[in-house]
Amino acid sequence: MQRKIALYEEFPPMCRYCKKIRDDQQGERGKGSWYSLEEYFNKAKGVRISHSCCPDCYTEQLKNLGSDRNKPSSS
Repeated sequence: MQRKIALYEEFPPMCRYCKKIRDDQQGERGKGSWYSLEEYFNKAKGVRISHSCCPDCYTEQLKNLGSDRNKPSSS
């Protein structure tokens, strides 16, 4: 049981809405600062993230671009 608890304590808390991550390593648990995913990985792990687009999102974005072209201009 202790092993499972220790494992779960290694997961950083993430906001379910904006996906920011709380960094509790600097102080009291639950009182840490919130960072974007990119900021957290850079600050806490020394990792820089590059942005890309997965195939599912690419397809979805192409659909969105097509629907935006069909909308009448507001000007």
